[in-house]
Amino acid sequence: MILALNILLIVYYDPPSETVCPIAFDFQNGTVNDGFSNEYVIATFVLGGVFATLTLWMLLEYFIVTWPHFVLPHFLYTLHDKLERHKLTWWLAR
Repeated sequence: MILALNILLIVYYDPPSETVCPIAFDFQNGTVNDGFSNEYVIATFVLGGVFATLTLWMLLEYFIVTWPHFVLPHFLYTLHDKLERHKLTWWLAR
């Protein structure tokens, strides 16, 4: 489906003949006029921060709730056992 849409876009899309840049740079003041108000930029950052926080919260909650069912790869368990044995022999040799 996506491949068909991409093919249709490549075949039927007619780009404009002029290059239009929506971002205008003012060389005299050294500022960028991108057409967005400052409130819009602040709202975008706030909503993005809320989205990132909720995403991290959901990810942590998933691993906390399903931790007993979450199985680590076998080599990590063997590495843990080797480290525990090494720690035990180091403690006995003291």
